[in-house]
Amino acid sequence: MSEQLKSIHQEMVDDYIDRVKNKTESSYMLTIARDGESPVRTIIYYTNSIEASEAYNKYQDWGFARNYLTVKLYEPNGIVNEKVLKRNQAGECTFVRQDYIEAQKILSKTKPYLSKENYEILIKDFMILFAKDSWRFDPDRFLKDAGVLETATE
Repeated sequence: MSEQLKSIHQEMVDDYIDRVKNKTESSYMLTIARDGESPVRTIIYYTNSIEASEAYNKYQDWGFARNYLTVKLYEPNGIVNEKVLKRNQAGECTFVRQDYIEAQKILSKTKPYLSKENYEILIKDFMILFAKDSWRFDPDRFLKDAGVLETATE
């Protein structure tokens, strides 16, 4: 992961902070870091507060971080807004019920184009994916709705 990080990013952040202290900075700076990495992975500058705050607010989850994503918005007045978006270690669901239903409908459309064996493999692979995602997912119902009659416990 560190091979993707640019050491110059730390200098860019430090320079920005110095310009703010010297009251010579007028832009906003957004930084992104995964799992406490240093230097930061991404730096984006904005010329106005609206665009900067919209960009900051778009970050709602941990993204590709293993455990947490740190998002900081530096303002030219010296204020630093920070949010740490943590992966739920208890297993927060990626999908919602409607996603399971839509996926099953899409998969069912492929049934006429696949052999019975390939269709069942496809359905079971999705069933495993969804079952790992949510403890509330009902594998047997998914198999039944997909036309695969055996139960997940067999």
